[in-house]
Amino acid sequence: MSPYTRQKALIVWLLHGAVGVILLSSRGAGAAPAVGLGTWEGNVELRYELERQDTQIKGAPTSTFDSDRYRERFNIQNQGYFIYDPRLITGNLGLTLELLQEQNRFDRIRGSQNGQLKGYNFDVSLLPKKPYTVLAFANRSEDVLHRNFGTRSEIKNSDIGARFDLREGSILSSHGFPYFRSSLSLSRGHIRETTEGLGQTFRRNEDRDVVDYTAHKGFETADLDFNYKLEDVTDTARAQGAFKTRSADLVYSLDFGPTLNRRWDSRLGYLKRTGVSDTRFLTVNENLHIDHNKKLSTNYRYSLSRYETDNGTTLNQTGTLQLQHRLYKNLVTTVRSRGTTSDLPNGRRRSYLGGITLNYHRTLPGQGHVTAFTTGSYQVDDNDLDSSLVDIVDEAHAAPSVFGGGSSFTLNNPFVVISTIVVVDTRGGARLSTQAGIDYDVLQRGGVIEIIPIAGSLIIQPGDPLAISYTYEIAPSIRFSTRFWSLGGGVDYDGFTFFVTHEDSEETLLSGRDDRFLDDRRLDTAKLGLHGSWKQLQGRVNNLFQKLDSTRLQFTRWQFDQNLAYTGLLGMTLSATTAESFTRFDLPVARDRETYSARLALNGVVAGGWLLQTFASVRTLKDSDLDDETVREAGLSTRRQMGKLTIQSTGNWSDFERGLVETRDLRFEVRIARQF
Repeated sequence: MSPYTRQKALIVWLLHGAVGVILLSSRGAGAAPAVGLGTWEGNVELRYELERQDTQIKGAPTSTFDSDRYRERFNIQNQGYFIYDPRLITGNLGLTLELLQEQNRFDRIRGSQNGQLKGYNFDVSLLPKKPYTVLAFANRSEDVLHRNFGTRSEIKNSDIGARFDLREGSILSSHGFPYFRSSLSLSRGHIRETTEGLGQTFRRNEDRDVVDYTAHKGFETADLDFNYKLEDVTDTARAQGAFKTRSADLVYSLDFGPTLNRRWDSRLGYLKRTGVSDTRFLTVNENLHIDHNKKLSTNYRYSLSRYETDNGTTLNQTGTLQLQHRLYKNLVTTVRSRGTTSDLPNGRRRSYLGGITLNYHRTLPGQGHVTAFTTGSYQVDDNDLDSSLVDIVDEAHAAPSVFGGGSSFTLNNPFVVISTIVVVDTRGGARLSTQAGIDYDVLQRGGVIEIIPIAGSLIIQPGDPLAISYTYEIAPSIRFSTRFWSLGGGVDYDGFTFFVTHEDSEETLLSGRDDRFLDDRRLDTAKLGLHGSWKQLQGRVNNLFQKLDSTRLQFTRWQFDQNLAYTGLLGMTLSATTAESFTRFDLPVARDRETYSARLALNGVVAGGWLLQTFASVRTLKDSDLDDETVREAGLSTRRQMGKLTIQSTGNWSDFERGLVETRDLRFEVRIARQF
């Protein structure tokens, strides 16, 4: 847009607003500006919290921490106030004040502290009903959080900023640019966090400046979206937590063809990050899908990823062709081919694949079905590198939803150099560095790498997004083929499920001498399940058997899980869930791994309208390569709503035992809140 066009748009916007003000002023001569209050709401809350934490290191005295906290909270909100007229200026306003009294005892040392937790939220919109809207906002919150295993966090958040919105129906519609909307937001945020637990302390003193622009253009059969975001983050408590990012994304989708039977999806992304290490990412994804008829469709994909780091530039490109044909609704045939090229700082890699899959599905009377499949593929890989090391930057993973008892995830590549692994927690757009042995453990078996988050981590929380960088090894100069085939099938009928699969892959040296990374692999899997319901009782039993026989890793695994639920016990539901896993490793060395978990829960509404939720659980890991770990937890919560009065109580007990360290944590909380 030229400077003249921008000036013209700004003048039109100002004139439009001025006309609106004049029209609103026509209520009558001499009318004084008015302030109209919206809907008032608020609450008063009283809270008592008790916590006791014991930490025992075998051979050392027990360390004890006790805390009693009293909290009084007052919150008031006004939703939808306006100045002069709701069509001119509207907004929302809120204020929170909380008093905190805390008495602590650490071993024999006593202490107390009193404080205030203050918060507010404020926003105001100019011309909220018009296509041109300006929103200004400011908010602040303070809180003290208590998590499992004695973890305590003091957090202060604040944000201030503005957003400028251009909606559909603006002046651009009459100038040949309909179905367009955009938004520009500017904000500055502050996060102050101190988290303590298990003898550790994590501090965060982060300032974040953000510029975010989004735009959408709609067409008759297409959509175009654009986003540009600039972030500048500094952290005086963690030098490695400071970074700047510039990112842009362009997404386009189009339905076309004589019957709109073709769809093109295109995505272009760019990100530049500076900080501890400078990184640039460029990604391109193109996808074309064609429905030739009801039985035949084809899919064409192209992807490109290019990233630059201090170690050089890596360019990956992949092209895929897939054809799918359905015969008589029962048999689906999929033919695919794929070519991949990787240009690395130390050389080049190429791979080519062709394969076919047959899937058969047939419905049985009584909502049952039979399935069967077979897959075959042949792939050729060609490496031409100066060294055997390949760098991976920010591989995306998610932390398990529950920690302890062997919960883990596996890295995408084998033969990782363990000393190069860097795990970063990226929740909320941050980059929180973690440490091996404190936040996670690394387990290597036969070239496969497992990341096991530690239940007492102050940084990694269940479900957090993680970015993992590392270096792995491959044969630098080699050409080899991979032949793969699999066969499987099963039946699901009247509460009975049975499924078996066999996978077989063989890697063969075609040229070169270094075959130490080649792997032949055979995996057999069998699943047997029973499920059913008898009036108010529902049950499920699943059993799994796996046997892996490969060049570097061999194991036999049995997994069992059971669930039983009964509904109707005094209007509540009682459920019990157990799971067991036994794995015997024969390669690379003989080792055993066992995991156990059990959970008993009772939930429902009891007499008097009280909502009751209670549980007890245990998770245990026994592994020859790791310290034994046991997590025991129990909890009870009640809630009663009586008009505008709410009474709620929560009690939690946890026992985390890992190696020579055991931490027990007891927490109790009761809240009484009154709305007005």
